[in-house]
Amino acid sequence: MGSIFTNKFGFTGGAKIFERAGGFLDKAFYNLSASAGTIFLTFGGAFAGSYKNSEAWELVINPVSFMSYIFSNPYVYLLLGAMTLLFGGLGIHRDQKNLETENAALKKENNEVELVKSSLNSSQENIEQLKSDIYYIHQKLVETWLKGLAKQIHLDTHSRITIYYENEESFTLLARYSSNPKLAKKHKMKFGLNQGVISKAWEHGEFIEDASPSYSEDSKAYAAYMINKYQYSIEEVDAINMKSCRYFALAITEADDNIGVILFESEQANAFAENKIDEIRNYCSDYQSHLCNFVRDGLRYDRSTLIEAESKATNSDAEVLGILEGRV
Repeated sequence: MGSIFTNKFGFTGGAKIFERAGGFLDKAFYNLSASAGTIFLTFGGAFAGSYKNSEAWELVINPVSFMSYIFSNPYVYLLLGAMTLLFGGLGIHRDQKNLETENAALKKENNEVELVKSSLNSSQENIEQLKSDIYYIHQKLVETWLKGLAKQIHLDTHSRITIYYENEESFTLLARYSSNPKLAKKHKMKFGLNQGVISKAWEHGEFIEDASPSYSEDSKAYAAYMINKYQYSIEEVDAINMKSCRYFALAITEADDNIGVILFESEQANAFAENKIDEIRNYCSDYQSHLCNFVRDGLRYDRSTLIEAESKATNSDAEVLGILEGRV
């Protein structure tokens, strides 16, 4: 149990009064010296005019009277004041010089730090640009492969192919190809794992939509089908840029785990006959390792970059495409 009495001072005391006073004296010594010199000069000057030094000296007969002579002599104060004022002034001057030197060193260090920061920022920008370039090159590589696939299966200008990969509980567009530039436009929207054709292929390995009416042949029947089966509004149907009526989607599988989806879609009702679907299925099966590498690398680059590598890509119908491809 602690004592009710505590020491203010001593070895066990907690007082820091003299420590703080000592620190103050260390820092203010020259200023105090200059101030004391001014006081001594003022005091000595006030009495020097009427002081009779010879008369005061005659009274010195012993050590006590000598000390009295010293302490009462204004000239002593003048001399002491001049010395302490000079000492304090020189000390203050040296302090100022030291402070100026330290400030100059700090400014130099700050400038060096700013240069390092600027260089670091520039390096980071270069790294981000390099990552963006890698991401872009990877997309072009995948698009080139999709182009070869489109030629192999004789895909027409009313169709396109898109690869999506799964990342953080959503689907992200990796690459897209169509010989029709309007249909080849990309976007950066993400789709949920429980929505549409992509989701059904993700869950079951593949999915085929082959019952939708063709928009070009019967727009009203197409709109009604989309509204009834996929819960679109009429405004959403009207806003869709690519009004696909045929879909064929395959899961991209690695070690029995689905990591992405390749989606084939067309505006033409006769785009994916049974023999073409078989051809697509066999081709993708033969090149499953390529698809896995595309998705795996796309996921890695996406995690390391995602700095709007495709921010300049045209996305005038991005929201509409998100509605279609996210729910179909």
